[in-house]
Amino acid sequence: MPEIIDLSQEIYAGMPVYKSLPPVNIGIHATHEQWDGLTDAGTTTLGVVVPASVKPSHCSCVA
Repeated sequence: MPEIIDLSQEIYAGMPVYKSLPPVNIGIHATHEQWDGLTDAGTTTLGVVVPASVKPSHCSCVA
């Protein structure tokens, strides 16, 4: 029976990267409330978290 080897790795801000790659910075792109257009929800629920190093330059990201 074949053996499955897990090669996944936790991604975190400041993690070591190859010298030609940008540093990893993780931030909140938008909350569920922002996506729904709620300005007075009273709560904040993380909706989309995008590593800053993969955000396109034209992204109008909410931080």
